[in-house]
Amino acid sequence: MSKFAFGGTSIYNQGSRGRLETTIFYYGKVTSNIDELGANRIKVRIIGIDDTLSGSQLGFAFPMLQKFIHIIPKVGETVLVFIPDVKNPFIDRLYLGPIISQPQNLYKESDLFSARSTLSSGIKEAKASPDTIPENKGVYPQLDTIAIQGRNNSDILLKEKEIVLRAGQFDSKVIIGEIPKFNKVNPSFIQIKHDVTLREETENQESKLGGVINVVSNKINLLTHENGSPRFKLNDQESMITDIEMQKIINNAHPLVFGDNLIDLIKVFINAFINHVHAFPGMKPQDLSGANDIDTLLEFNLESILSKNIKIN
Repeated sequence: MSKFAFGGTSIYNQGSRGRLETTIFYYGKVTSNIDELGANRIKVRIIGIDDTLSGSQLGFAFPMLQKFIHIIPKVGETVLVFIPDVKNPFIDRLYLGPIISQPQNLYKESDLFSARSTLSSGIKEAKASPDTIPENKGVYPQLDTIAIQGRNNSDILLKEKEIVLRAGQFDSKVIIGEIPKFNKVNPSFIQIKHDVTLREETENQESKLGGVINVVSNKINLLTHENGSPRFKLNDQESMITDIEMQKIINNAHPLVFGDNLIDLIKVFINAFINHVHAFPGMKPQDLSGANDIDTLLEFNLESILSKNIKIN
């Protein structure tokens, strides 16, 4: 059957009122997502059924998705509405959605025709798959990955023995609705892997690392609520850490020390301490080893032991 074939008085629901005896679900457009009870209810207009109702007369539709996962459709998006009692289609509605046709439309898909474009009953052609663009590889979950995708440039990937929490996986300059390119510059992510095995290509040997956690970003802050010095406000009710507080952290938190560079400094200090003498009391020390450890110590760049991008308190 052609996807462009439809009948009835409504191309949205194929003659909704006439179908009340044969179906219990319909496509509707969200008109409000404000619920004074905080139950995640929304108001949806079903064309062909709700045509005579004003916005205030529309009843609430209750989410079929339980509260353990929080997803609220945006105004204008399309949802699937279930009507349990066909004799009274205006009460006790349930909804599932929003209906998003393709991943590049996660931010918002207000066009009902676009939302249904990948359905066989849709009347609008879908866009090309993101997989057709090589630069998009890595942006969206693979077929064998379980994922939770955010509205805009964030997700959680559950892979085989691996969890990845990401933000900024694609180029943020992309126009919303267009297929984005993978961000090769500065994605922020936490990668948790188990049973990691590394192979040394030169020696053809394997080494088992067990579990590995990688934390990657432009700036990394490791902060504590208690006994921190300096102290920062880390419990803002809306954003946890405000932009103003973030600037304070970047400016005032302590830079983390590079352990290997610190050891190099200690070694130079030890050698300079052991291998020096004073010809006479009060005179500058002289190096007996011939390695110029004293000069090396005096010229050592102390800033080299500090990280500019990892801060602690």
